[in-house]
Amino acid sequence: MLYAIFVEPLLQLYGAIYQALPAFLGEGGRIILFALFLNVLLMPFYAQMERKSRSANALRERVAVEVERMKKHFQGRELYYYIRAVHRQFNYRPFSQVFGSADLFVQVIVFATVYLFLSNLTSLQGTVGR
Repeated sequence: MLYAIFVEPLLQLYGAIYQALPAFLGEGGRIILFALFLNVLLMPFYAQMERKSRSANALRERVAVEVERMKKHFQGRELYYYIRAVHRQFNYRPFSQVFGSADLFVQVIVFATVYLFLSNLTSLQGTVGR
């Protein structure tokens, strides 16, 4: 089911892009043009993810500075509550760091689907190593 939702539409899109490329370039030229077109197509998306990543890193750094300051002056339960107060002050959720790596997840998905598309391309069958 996830394959049909996430992977199949990407494979269809890749197929449409690849078929729209001029055939006189040959398979190597078409693959290079396909890669360039796909990178240009994804560039705004990657730029948006990079901006979000930079802002998340800046927030994490500000919180880390405050937490370190608290660790110098407090310990135990008191430290715990002050750290929670710092997190609330900056609207910071430690578990959100897991979702901060979404850009890596997207890049892996794109790489895996492009590999799947190119490995199943009939015009490239039997051409590896030549």
